[in-house]
Amino acid sequence: MLAAKPMKCVSYDVYESEKVSEAACITAQEHVNWQFIKGDTLLITIENTDLLFIDTLHTYDQLIKELELHHDKVNKYIMMHDTSWHGETGEGGKAGLWKAVEEFLQNHAQWQLIERKTNNNGLTILGKVKN
Repeated sequence: MLAAKPMKCVSYDVYESEKVSEAACITAQEHVNWQFIKGDTLLITIENTDLLFIDTLHTYDQLIKELELHHDKVNKYIMMHDTSWHGETGEGGKAGLWKAVEEFLQNHAQWQLIERKTNNNGLTILGKVKN
C-alpha cells in the first residue's frame, strides 16, 4: 500500500515491534507521511480515511466489532486480510471472519462486496455504495 505513495498512512497495533522503526525509516526516505499509533483498535477512534485495511485478531468477535466501530470513518474501501485462512474458524477455534463479513453486509446497505480472493490466505474488499 505504501508503494502507491498515499498522502497519509496510519497504522495501529497493540504491539510496537522492531519493524516499526524500520518502516519509519523507509517511509521517511520515500517521503511518505506514515504514522504508527500503538493502541487497541477496539478502544481507539480512527481518523477519516479512504481505505481501512484490517489484519488483526482473526476472530468473528474482533472483526465485527472493528467493522461496527470504524466503518463510518471510511470513505471508500474496507479491506480485510486472511478471510479464507480464518474464514470459517478463527484463531483459537472461535467463529471465523467470514461470518462477520456477511453479517456486516446484511446490516449495512451502504457497503457492498467488491471482491473476495480465496487464494493464499484470502483478501476481501468492501466498497461504499455511491449515493
